[in-house]
Amino acid sequence: MNPLNLFILFFPVAIAIGMLPMEGLGTAMRVLMLLSIVGGFAAIPQRMTRTELRWMFLMILLLLSSTASAIMSENPSVSYLDVGRQAYVALLGIAFTFSCRKLAARRLFAFGTGLAALFSCSFIVYAWLMVGRTMGSEAMKSWSADRSIELNPIAGMAVMALLIFSLRMPSRSLFITMQIMNVLIAYLSGARTTLIALLMAIAVVQGVKKYGFARVKLIVAYTGGLIAMGVIAYLTLLPHYKPLPDQLAKVTTGRSYLWKIAIDRFSERPIFGWGPETWLDDLPQSVANVPPRWRDGLLKLTAGGYHSAYLTYLAERGIIGATVGISIIWFFVSKSWFVFEAKNRLVGFDRRLAGVAPLMALVVVFRGLAETSGLMAFAQGTDDFLTFVAAGFVLALASAIERGEVGMNPALEVELQSANCVLG
Repeated sequence: MNPLNLFILFFPVAIAIGMLPMEGLGTAMRVLMLLSIVGGFAAIPQRMTRTELRWMFLMILLLLSSTASAIMSENPSVSYLDVGRQAYVALLGIAFTFSCRKLAARRLFAFGTGLAALFSCSFIVYAWLMVGRTMGSEAMKSWSADRSIELNPIAGMAVMALLIFSLRMPSRSLFITMQIMNVLIAYLSGARTTLIALLMAIAVVQGVKKYGFARVKLIVAYTGGLIAMGVIAYLTLLPHYKPLPDQLAKVTTGRSYLWKIAIDRFSERPIFGWGPETWLDDLPQSVANVPPRWRDGLLKLTAGGYHSAYLTYLAERGIIGATVGISIIWFFVSKSWFVFEAKNRLVGFDRRLAGVAPLMALVVVFRGLAETSGLMAFAQGTDDFLTFVAAGFVLALASAIERGEVGMNPALEVELQSANCVLG
C-alpha cells in the first residue's frame, strides 16, 4: 500500500475533534483535514476520468456562482467568508476523489470513519440516556445546545459515518445489523428529518431492487415533484401577513415559517439572491408576525439557514446558484446509481460500497428538504465536510470502474473468458 494513503486517516480524526465542545479546536480540525488529502494531491498527475473532470468542473461552478452572489450581496464581508469555506470544502471533495482511487485507500477510509461513527453514536446514546429517555427529544436537543453541540448535524453525521463504516463488516449479517443500528441511532437522536430521510432512502433502494430502477424513479420523481410544487405554491400564494396554519407549523416544528420567508425573499431577488449566509440579517423583521410560540425559537437560531437546503439556495444564491447546487447533488445521485448498477460485476468491499452508494446520496437529497446540510450547505459543520468527502468517496469508485481498475466478479469473469474463447 502507498504510505501516502495513511494520511487519509487524519480526516476521521479531524471529524472526531470537530465534535468536541471546546474552543480553539476548529483550526486543528481544518489543518488535519488538509493533511488528509496529501495522497490526493500526489495522485493528480494520473489520467483523469470523465467523472473526475465533471466533478472538478461542478466545484468550479459552485465557487463562481457563490462569488457572483457575494458580489451582489448587501453584506459582502460575510458572504465572501462563506465563499472561502465553500472553496475549502470543494477542495476536500475533489482531493478525496483522487485519494480514494485505489481499493486500499477506500478500505482504509471506511475503517477510519469508524472513529467518527463511534464519537457521534456515543454522544447520541449518552444524550438519550441522560435526558431524552425521560424528557423527550426537544429537551435532549436543548441539553445538547447548552453544551455547544447541535444534535441535528450530529445525527446526520452519525448516519453517514455508519453507512461508510458498515462497508468494513466481514459478513452480510453484520452488515445488515449495522444498518438496523443506523436506523436506531437516528431514532434515538430525535432528529426526525434524518430518520425519515434514512427510511425513505432505504425504501427507494429496496424498491429498485424489487421493481427495477425505471419504475421506482418515475414514482419518486412524480410524487416528490408534485408534493414539493404543491407546498411551494401554497407558501408562495399565501399573503405575507397571514399566519400559517398551526397544524402545518406543528408538523414541521416551525420550519414552515422559515420556508415561507425564504420563498418571499427569493421572489424579491430571484437571479443572484441576497448573498450567502445573509438569512440572519433580516430574520427579526421577517418573523415579527409569527405567533410567539414559534417566533421565540426562530429568533434563537444561529445556524441552519431556512432549514431547507434547496430554499436556502434559492433565497441566498438565486436561481443561478440553486441550479449549480442541484446539479452537484444530481451528479452525486446519478453516479451512485451508476456504481449500483455495476454492483454485480464487483466483489468484496467495492461490491458493498456500490450497494450502499445510493443510500448515501439519497439521505443527502431527502435530508436537504428540511435541513441545510451536506452538498448544498454553508460548509460550516462536520456533517458538511463528511458529506462532501463521502461524495468524493463514491465518485472515486465510479472513476475506478471507468478505468477498469476494480475487481471483477469471478463468475462473470469466467463467462467472459468462455465467450472470448468461443469468439476467438
